Amino acid sequence: MGSQQLSTDAGSVLMLALEDNRRRIQARIRAHMGSRPLSSEVLSRLTIRTAAPRVNEEVGRDLQTLLAQHMTRHPDTRLIIVDTLARIRPNRATGNVYDDDYKALEPLIDLTHQHQVAVVIVHHTSKSDRANALDSVSGSQGLAGCVDAVIVLKRSQNSSQARLHVTGRDVVEACYECCFEQARWYMKGVARNDELSVDQRDVIRALESSRVMMNAAELAEHLHKSVQSVRMMLSRMFAAELIDKPKHGWYKAKGTA
Repeated sequence: MGSQQLSTDAGSVLMLALEDNRRRIQARIRAHMGSRPLSSEVLSRLTIRTAAPRVNEEVGRDLQTLLAQHMTRHPDTRLIIVDTLARIRPNRATGNVYDDDYKALEPLIDLTHQHQVAVVIVHHTSKSDRANALDSVSGSQGLAGCVDAVIVLKRSQNSSQARLHVTGRDVVEACYECCFEQARWYMKGVARNDELSVDQRDVIRALESSRVMMNAAELAEHLHKSVQSVRMMLSRMFAAELIDKPKHGWYKAKGTA
């Protein structure tokens, strides 16, 4: 997200742009960078492939083998992007849709844990309008059940405005307002009350029922989430004017004494 400044360790990136050609990739990079120069150092850390084998396609020649070999050659790899899932998922084997969807991603999840690398897999949403963002992921719940986090970007056709829904095992469930400008998505803040996440509503309820201010550690225990993720959520909720912060590190519900 263009507006978010996050501290990260520099490293190499592998992009599997399996639905693109070289000309389109070049055009996107130019649109994204604008007038800013792209240094040779940055380019040396970026590998783009437009073709790749499928998961479990052939022993020794499948996608997970290719990725493992790439990380051996580039041990500083921090991020792998697969665009899209349809291009790398194996053919259905068992006839059980949930099991097949789960097993399509399981080797890649194992790879992330072994090499401590983030893998982002781009997938399509269903055409039907679902109230629950997780239900809009095309396929069975086996896909969402296998991965550590699911991020769904929902927008109307031809609109530059969207909402980003985030849920997962070790992240705080949230919904953010976003806009698309100059070839980038920008995060504008936490979505308003009609689209508050379960965790955000729980935070507001906890603050409203508390007679005293609460800090991130206390709320994290209440939500059964990590202190770091709750601290980040509280910061964004305060920035969106959803809660008050009378003093550093302490929060209370809006309109309470």
